[in-house]
Amino acid sequence: MNYTTFAETLIKGLGGKENIVSVTHCATRLRVTIKDDSIVNKEHLENTDGVMGVVKLGKRMTQFLQLIKVF
Repeated sequence: MNYTTFAETLIKGLGGKENIVSVTHCATRLRVTIKDDSIVNKEHLENTDGVMGVVKLGKRMTQFLQLIKVF
């Protein structure tokens, strides 16, 4: 897996780097706080290799489940 491409794909699906407020992680999840959830492309994110699921935790938090590797 090319991690640069993976990161760019996630950023694009989240509406661009300008839409990302913060990012945290644990062993299997990546949590992202975003500015505007209306521009997040959930389908794009769910179809990204390495992402097993996307869960919205309110209007500003998105959680990616079971990433192959959290950086």
